[in-house]
Formats: sequence, structure tokens, C-alpha cells
Amino acid sequence: MSRLSLFSGSAIVLMWLITMGFLLRNHYLKPDPVPAFSDESFFGSVEAVQKWRDVEESMIIKNGETPVGASLTDVRQEKQPDDSLTYTADFRINVKVSPLLPQVVLKGRSIMDAKMHLKRFHATADVGPAKFSATGEVDDNLLYLKINKNNDINLQRIDLNGPISLAEAVRPAIGSQLNITSGESLSTPVIDPLTGSNRGTLTITVKDQEQITVDGESISAYRVVSSLADIETIMWVDAYGQTLKRNLVGSFTMEKADREEALKAAPALAEPTVIPGLNLVEFRDVPIQQSADAAGQSPNGAIGTLRTLLQ
Repeated sequence: MSRLSLFSGSAIVLMWLITMGFLLRNHYLKPDPVPAFSDESFFGSVEAVQKWRDVEESMIIKNGETPVGASLTDVRQEKQPDDSLTYTADFRINVKVSPLLPQVVLKGRSIMDAKMHLKRFHATADVGPAKFSATGEVDDNLLYLKINKNNDINLQRIDLNGPISLAEAVRPAIGSQLNITSGESLSTPVIDPLTGSNRGTLTITVKDQEQITVDGESISAYRVVSSLADIETIMWVDAYGQTLKRNLVGSFTMEKADREEALKAAPALAEPTVIPGLNLVEFRDVPIQQSADAAGQSPNGAIGTLRTLLQ
């Protein structure tokens, strides 16, 4: 297998950092030419608040039948002293796809408002010699972004032209909101640079039950299709909407595991990341970029971005 192919495989697994830091570093923020983003969100509805269940996903990452890492995804609803609601999403991934490549450790945390619109985040990547972090804060649809690549600091201000949600934070949360019966569907606007797409509507639809294999055991699960633009991804959930298995790309999959099993496979995931404060005064002389002007579509989506980072 070529070195380039190995990087391509690992890039698909690196969901959180790509979704957070790489998204903003490469400005995948071009407005959707169909409908513009609005302030509406399913997650701001009374129904969503009443049905909410905190999400805790522990997954083993496999290449074929070979474990190559683990991931943890937690999304929690929190009530603030003023009775407002916020959501905190933690993502941690540790993967080693080949002896020829360094292991990759990614950690990220985001704070979102009651409608799951992004407010603050921090993401880090340790990819052998490459060290990367991205810290961001959104104020009145203006993104303040601080990027650190091997101690090279870059500050940016980007006009987002509206609130944004992130597909990888919303995906497991939407699953918990669905009635898990064949034909049920739910949609919400997101951005997802993992697939190389811009803003759009993420639609998650429950299909029929089928037999899948998880940890060598055959079980019945609902097939769930996530659609964004012309990209579809597949996962399988139980009757409660908990993810049991997820296809990534090619032979790469993720399978549900106990938290202890995931941490044993990837001890580097034990500690979550912490969002450092940003001094917005540092940005006062940084010109504001319009997201449409700053946007750059890569035909390879996240894969091309990872290659750029590792150069």
C-alpha cells in the first residue's frame, strides 16, 4: 500500500479535527447557493429539549478485522445559571493505520448554544512531527480564529454570514431525537468539510432492519443513511438510536465498544481537551474576510487538507 493511500485512509478517520480546525483553516465556509442559513434549528425546539438524551459513544476503529484505534464522542446538554441551555461536544480519536506512519491523536471540544450553533471550540492534533491546534470563538456571526501549526501562529477573522452547526456534533444528537422506525427522517442545516462539501442540509433517514456483525457477533440493527449534498454515509443503530457500527471509507469501520475497552485500545484518549480563552483584542488589526471570498473547495475534501497539514 502506498504512503499516499495510507494518509488517505487515516484522513477519513480524523473526523473531529477535520471538522473543526481544518474546516476553519481552509475556509470551508462558502454560503450554500440554494437557501442561505437562517437562525432556525431543530435543536432549539421544545420537542428537541424534551426528548434530549446525552450522547456517549465509544468506538473501536477497524481496518477490515484489524483494530487500529478508538474514538470517544460525548455530547451533553447543560443548564446554565440563567436557565439557558448549552451543549458541549467532546471528540477524541487515536488511530495508527500502519507501522510506517506515526500514530495520530486528535482531541476537540466545542461549546454550542441552545440551537446547537457553534460558539467556542478548541482542537488539537499530534501527528508525529506535526503539531496543530485551532481555537475559535464566534461572536455575532464573526469567527475569531487562532491557528498554531508547529508554533507558527496565524490569526483570522471571518464573517460567517449566519450561524453554523457542525455535522459531526449534530449527527449523534439527531440520532437520539429520531423515532427509530423505518421511514422516519429528520433534517437540520450543517456544514461538513469531512466530505468536502459546504453548507447544506443534513438529512438522517431510518431504513429497514438488517443483520450486522459487531465484535464478531451477528445482531439486528436499523440501517440509517445520512445525506448531505450528494454524499451519503451509513451507520447502524439500535432501537434507542445508539450507534452500533459506522462505515467510514473502504475497509475502515467503527464499532461500538465499552468505554474501558476503547481506553485500553487508545490510552491517549483518557483526558479531554480544554478550551483556552482567546484575547479578542489581539484581533483588532486583523482584516475581516468574507466567508465566500475566503472559501476554497478542495476536490479531495479532508484528505487533501490533511496532506497539506503534513507537508
